[in-house]
Amino acid sequence: MIQEMVLFLLLNSVQNFYVDCKDECTNADVEIKAVLINCKPNIENVHSERTKFQYDELFKYNVLQECEKKIGVSVKLHDCEPNYSVDEYVPVVQISDSSSGTYLRLLNPYVLRVQREVPLQAYKLRKLENVTVVMSQNVNIREVHRLRRYSEVFSPVIAEDLNILEYLKRKIDNNIRNNAINDNNIKTVHKRSGESNIVVEFETYDNQTKYVPSAKLKEQIIRKDDVFDKISPRNKYSSNEATKKIREKTSSYNIPFNLGQSKINKSSGERFFNHEYLLDDDHFHLKDYLNNINVHDFTLYAIGNPEIWKKVNLQLFEKRNTPEGKPVWNDITKGHHVSLSSVTPEWIGQDAAAKFKPIDFINRTEFTFSMENLCILIPMRMEIMKGTHRTYIIVSMDDIFYWENSARFMKRDNNSFPFRNASTLSSTKLQVQPMKPIRKVLIRPKKALIAIDKNQLNIVTQGPNEYLTLPFRKSYETEIDIEAKADENQVVLVGQFGRITAAISDASGIVRPTLFFQITNTGLTSSKFRVVLRECDTQLFDIKNLTQPDSILIPPRLTRLMKLELPDLQDVDRSTCSDIPIAARRVVIKRGDRCFCIWFCECVCLADDAKLNCKKMREPRQAAAGLSRKDIALSRRPRSFCYNDNEAVNFIVTFLGVLITLLLLGLAKGFLGLFFPCIRSWGLDRILKSPRRLKHYYETSLRSRYVQYDADGWPIHPDTKKRTVYAESRSMEFTLNLIFFITIPCIVVCDILRQIIQKCIPQTEDDAEHTNQNDNNNNKNINHYTQARNFLDDCKNCNECTLNDMHPEESGDSEQDDTVFILMQLQKSKSSLHKYQATSKTIGFNHSVNEGI
Repeated sequence: MIQEMVLFLLLNSVQNFYVDCKDECTNADVEIKAVLINCKPNIENVHSERTKFQYDELFKYNVLQECEKKIGVSVKLHDCEPNYSVDEYVPVVQISDSSSGTYLRLLNPYVLRVQREVPLQAYKLRKLENVTVVMSQNVNIREVHRLRRYSEVFSPVIAEDLNILEYLKRKIDNNIRNNAINDNNIKTVHKRSGESNIVVEFETYDNQTKYVPSAKLKEQIIRKDDVFDKISPRNKYSSNEATKKIREKTSSYNIPFNLGQSKINKSSGERFFNHEYLLDDDHFHLKDYLNNINVHDFTLYAIGNPEIWKKVNLQLFEKRNTPEGKPVWNDITKGHHVSLSSVTPEWIGQDAAAKFKPIDFINRTEFTFSMENLCILIPMRMEIMKGTHRTYIIVSMDDIFYWENSARFMKRDNNSFPFRNASTLSSTKLQVQPMKPIRKVLIRPKKALIAIDKNQLNIVTQGPNEYLTLPFRKSYETEIDIEAKADENQVVLVGQFGRITAAISDASGIVRPTLFFQITNTGLTSSKFRVVLRECDTQLFDIKNLTQPDSILIPPRLTRLMKLELPDLQDVDRSTCSDIPIAARRVVIKRGDRCFCIWFCECVCLADDAKLNCKKMREPRQAAAGLSRKDIALSRRPRSFCYNDNEAVNFIVTFLGVLITLLLLGLAKGFLGLFFPCIRSWGLDRILKSPRRLKHYYETSLRSRYVQYDADGWPIHPDTKKRTVYAESRSMEFTLNLIFFITIPCIVVCDILRQIIQKCIPQTEDDAEHTNQNDNNNNKNINHYTQARNFLDDCKNCNECTLNDMHPEESGDSEQDDTVFILMQLQKSKSSLHKYQATSKTIGFNHSVNEGI
């Protein structure tokens, strides 16, 4: 009785580990995270953690579309004392796995080249007007009442340069001041040239302050800081006491002009600036600066809110291996200069894309110009001497005062630009419009900041806007997201991929049944494998925990043979084992028989089918055994495993194979013809259709004898009169035999084509007979001509008797007799000519002798 047992073979991996290689620099300068994303995730398992993770990463890295796989790299850069003068090379060797929280190694690692530049703090500039600067020491005492605060006239219309609270505060204060004035007692005048159209101050000639002695005025100025607000007509004639209090309270922003008499704290004068790395070491003052220049005309710009400009240059490389095993680096950015910054945060290439985004929020107090209401004065005409530095004046808007009705018009001047340097003109583009009114403003030296370009302070242009830039030395964190195509890259998993290529069960012998397996490691790393049978039915209780004792280390992409011996199966008829393995295959064991399970075929036993015909497995069982559609092509066509299939290559290989085979057959015929004359001459008459003249016989014994020919012109043996002699030399016959099997097919094809053409062309009977007669005549003429030429050449030294001895009856052809007769007559003529020449020479000799006597 034949018993059958069906088992599921389980292939488990012993090694399944990972290496955590989170990249951390010494100073936590760079943090990197990489993921490998499928551009088309598996839609069948939508609720799995891996699929959700793939969709989340696709939402983040969504620039590249036409790809199968892509790698996403997130790089966090911390400016913890970086070295901006060197390039940083960041390796990307492993990726993050969401399902297990581990890190998996890539087959082709990447290297990211990062070049950081010094971050800049940029302040947007808004041009206000052209002004003439006057120092407070040069102000006449009587002109104090004409001074007005500049910020009250040029308050911003929008909150572009101020925060919203400061903007609303200024707007409310201006409204209260204008509405609190008694319109019945004040007369407004706007007829003076150069006066602003925005009415913020109201003053009449009748209410102007009377002359005050200089001593009293000096004492009054020193006594109160808000002296100008106290004597202001607005407060003097205001009927609202609350308004007066508000005005007096806000006047604390107004700094008095003590004309050098009172002492002002330097710290209070510099409270608006962060002098950590801006002020010059010389600490020269505004008075010295104005005395050193010839022109006091400046262009006034409002300094806006600051922002950080950080620039990073990138280049991404992928490591590849040539067929010879030599490593090469592929530039994914295609040699492009990838520059990311706050101004240009995105870059898109053919195979890669990058995005720049800041992470940290920088408070206004951490910037150099921490105050919000600042402006900068740039000289309109300033010559930069060699060895000197360009100088700017930075002052608060509340510390600038101007004279009413002091505007003048600037003349047309080609040099009316902030700088006379041509290179600076092309870079800054801060041009001054001609024919504009210029106000005369007053600033105090101790309330202004002198900044020079020695400290890397610069004015740059971005589109239509101008910015004031200077280095930002504090810590700043940014993030760069990079995505690149990775269609040919793979994840190296240890012990995750295997295949049962073949399984053979042998239960035909007296010994215990044995299972033989061909196990293939389809992964990219070496792994140890073993065979385990478990969770079987109760009938296989004794062997359900049977395991191969020793694990086998299988290199990547190689196959090894494994053996598993089973106990006696006398009481087992049929059983099944199942598990969640790396690879599983259905194996049939029959007592007294051998069964084979090869590749994609079901198990077949010799007793059932002696020819072992293949019956294809179902697709679920193929997938369980670790087989894929790619393996089907490899199993059917092993040649395609080495190189891709090419029709041109196939045709060339087939043609050369047939040609070499025919040459080998001709070579064999030539060697055999050296020993067997019949093989040597067989078939050569198809190649040599017409005879060729021989100078002599090629046989050694017949070399001294004259060559004789038969009626067809072929050389014959002089004794036997048969065609047993060589018609060609031995070397020529060997060459003809070598190409015999190549030439004969060509001749046969040509004859067939000629016959087909003759049958296709219609001919009459007369034409056919005429053609046949012409062919026969041509053949005869050729033979006779050949014989005649040979006979004539061979009989050069023959005498007339030899020609007479030839019997014409040997040939029954009359035409041949005529030819022989003609040749005989020619020979006679030739002999007569020789005799005549000899006789003439004898007569001439006798004549000469007689004359001598």
